[in-house]
Amino acid sequence: MNLATSYAVATEWNLATLSELCYLKSSSQSRIKRQTRICHDMLQVCQEYESEIDFGNIPNRGNHTAPRVKYLLDRAKEEPEGLEGALLRWKRRQAK
Repeated sequence: MNLATSYAVATEWNLATLSELCYLKSSSQSRIKRQTRICHDMLQVCQEYESEIDFGNIPNRGNHTAPRVKYLLDRAKEEPEGLEGALLRWKRRQAK
């Protein structure tokens, strides 16, 4: 696994943590904001090195048909606010 793919896997794990924080009623807003910033910054790096990421080597978990990183990078291309907007919309869905 190359470095860009390994970094994308680490980003996946951070997105999983953010998803869990959003889902739990007991999570503080400061923890959610901090984790959101971490994920945003990591996704920016993934965006820069997207062509080097081997998405086939990122493990899928549960009912996810595609890794979260790939999903968010694809959405960022369609989103008027780019990556920030895609992450915000994804985060809102995690809270439900």
